[in-house]
Amino acid sequence: NEPQSTQAHFQLGVLAEVESKLDEAVEHYRRAAEIAPDFLPALRNLALIYAQRHDVPNTRSMVERALKLERDPDRRRALEKLLEPITGTQNPPPAATDRG
Repeated sequence: NEPQSTQAHFQLGVLAEVESKLDEAVEHYRRAAEIAPDFLPALRNLALIYAQRHDVPNTRSMVERALKLERDPDRRRALEKLLEPITGTQNPPPAATDRG
């Protein structure tokens, strides 16, 4: 029986990732993000996995979604760094939404 809880899918994704079952982890993180589109931990973890896989479209998509929600400056910078290999930039200028 498939868990319907966002947190359950997220935790299953974490467990799968620890066991190096990245396809399974992606499935669970995606399901968590489908159930709760603003569930930032799943979006961040998806962005990281996609970046590791050099999956440019999905990395960009997850980073953009996460940046709309993330308020922590250090985590925002970490997310922006995932886009550096894609955009070729080192320090992108802060978006207008960063200020408020």
